[in-house]
Amino acid sequence: KEVKPDIGVYSKYCERSGIMDIKKIEMIWEVKYSPEDDPFEADDDEAFQREIDDAMLTLSQITTYATAHQAAQFRNHTFSALVFPTYARLLRWDRSGVTVTGSISLSDPKFSEFFWRYNYASAAQRGWDTSVDTDPRLLDDCAREIRMKLRLRESTPLARMSLGPGKGEYLIGNPTYTGTTSLTGRSTRTFKAWCEKMYTPVFLKDTWRIYSPSYIPEHETYAKLKQANVPNIATCTEAADILDHLTRTPENMNKNWVKSQPNGMRTFRHYRLVLREIGRDLLSFVSTKELVTAMRDAVAAHRHAFYDAGILHRDISAGNIIITSLGRGLLIDWDVSKSTDVEAFVTEQAERVGTWQFMAIRLLREPQPEDGTIPKPDRADDLESFFHVLTWVALRATAHSLSLEELTFMLYTIFDDWYLNKEGVCRGGLLKNMLFNVPTDISFKNEPLSHLIVTMAGSLAVRYEKPITRQDIDDYNVYMALPDDELRNAFLRHHPVTLRQARLANLEREDWLQGVFDEALLLDGWDANGRPVPRQIVNRGLSSIKRRKNQEEDTVEDEEEDIVEISNEA
Repeated sequence: KEVKPDIGVYSKYCERSGIMDIKKIEMIWEVKYSPEDDPFEADDDEAFQREIDDAMLTLSQITTYATAHQAAQFRNHTFSALVFPTYARLLRWDRSGVTVTGSISLSDPKFSEFFWRYNYASAAQRGWDTSVDTDPRLLDDCAREIRMKLRLRESTPLARMSLGPGKGEYLIGNPTYTGTTSLTGRSTRTFKAWCEKMYTPVFLKDTWRIYSPSYIPEHETYAKLKQANVPNIATCTEAADILDHLTRTPENMNKNWVKSQPNGMRTFRHYRLVLREIGRDLLSFVSTKELVTAMRDAVAAHRHAFYDAGILHRDISAGNIIITSLGRGLLIDWDVSKSTDVEAFVTEQAERVGTWQFMAIRLLREPQPEDGTIPKPDRADDLESFFHVLTWVALRATAHSLSLEELTFMLYTIFDDWYLNKEGVCRGGLLKNMLFNVPTDISFKNEPLSHLIVTMAGSLAVRYEKPITRQDIDDYNVYMALPDDELRNAFLRHHPVTLRQARLANLEREDWLQGVFDEALLLDGWDANGRPVPRQIVNRGLSSIKRRKNQEEDTVEDEEEDIVEISNEA
């Protein structure tokens, strides 16, 4: 829904379009008439957050506003105000979280002093990303040519994005992908960009990388992959941390005035990376064979990265496999990858990473009660993610027997669904093992594609099946003790223990998954029902690619917005 805050603060000199212009707004105020709507406890209360319905509704509302504010602009942080009849709270938001003041009386000079200071603060201090120039007069002399080079519409606004002093500058239009629908996190945006130095189009990724000694910048990972001759990866031409852009919310964690200290708050560093290759989204495949070919190439990249370069990707998703102009696949987005070095793996702190819809089931579910720890992503989890990607794309965009209503419900309940456990941690995957029965429950009309999904499901399902019973093991041992003859061997070939061992062995084989794709591509019948089937999927809850997209409903009243202008020259 459209974002309609109660009060919007704008620069006196900005040219906004209409009463509410989220792309130009400086600060958002939300006004509430009842203290019962305050999502934060009184200053003398030890608790921080109130969990009654009206308060939670307000928290959802102001979080939605802050998320939209940061997503619509090039910003490092934003400020907002939550105003009640006698007091207010000031809030500072960034990609790590939010810092909230105690209640400030509206008659307290400190409240008005903040806005006086904000009025005279620099653009950077107010949260603007000064490495991006969005002046519409910037490219008057060559704007039309650049739009033609990038194949953009004539009305597409252009901006100049810099990687910092001594680094390249790039002209960009609208993002080709946005992962900015959650307040916190990497907030990745990608662009088809024009390199002013090389005078050529490139792929530019603008993101907030996890700032931790256990994560190396993505361009260093690309260098290791290239050194190991890993196939089917993109060519990184330039990358840099951007100015001094670092999330500041975690810096407050140890201050003596802090009430709430959430566990695991991450610090993020603003980062940009440029790739030579510009690909198409996986959903833009022109045939099911092209889809499977692109995924096969990504599987090969993953295999060689693991075994030749010692790197595990850990975020296999539909957004991280692209299709080149030649119809081949590249595996991109290595920013949460990890070294498979034994020492590094042992000392690594367990955490969940990845894209929600495509994460392995075991990573989404509750930790096992024996130790309560979060499982570390491993190679088999990535292999399972390839299966979830293929099934998700096949359900969304190939011919099958489901109605649109059935498909919409299935995509939500299996891929998107989530819940908060008693500790407030997001969990899911309760119904995801149903995917291993999808090929038999749903008729995919392209036979080689259906065969591929069935084959993958057959081996991956073993990860979640009940253990072999003692009776099965005893029975197996009885057959093993019999004389070696054709009848005994026939029984053993189809025995549950033998079949389970074979499927587990598949997951351990270096070439298993790539071999499954290669064998499928040799089958006849790819042309029959092989064209993509466009569908208008109505999202329920989460998004099609990134977890928590459109998660929070905009619950504000449909009111007109007041306008406050500030008088500085920013």
